[in-house]
Amino acid sequence: MRSFQISSAVDVETLFPILSDVIVQKALPYLEQRTTPEALLDQLVANPEPHTELTIAGLSRLLGHEAQARKYMEQAKQKAAHDNELRFLELRERNIWRVRHQRHPPD
Repeated sequence: MRSFQISSAVDVETLFPILSDVIVQKALPYLEQRTTPEALLDQLVANPEPHTELTIAGLSRLLGHEAQARKYMEQAKQKAAHDNELRFLELRERNIWRVRHQRHPPD
């Protein structure tokens, strides 16, 4: 997974067609192959890419897999490259566990 920073001088509207093409060509076919959130989670866990632990933790929590969610959140925090990244992950962690999802029982 890549992350990019956009300068404040960039005209974001010019990026829209490029981003739209990428979404249509890459993201939609990938998501169409995963017909349920559980299938997407299984794919992410089976083929983890760098820095996907936070995504896996959040999706696991949403689907009621508490133990798996905590495991991947801990992995993400352990891999934090610097203090700012760790603080970001700790904030995300608090947000993920702030709301109790009633739809799914915990593991």
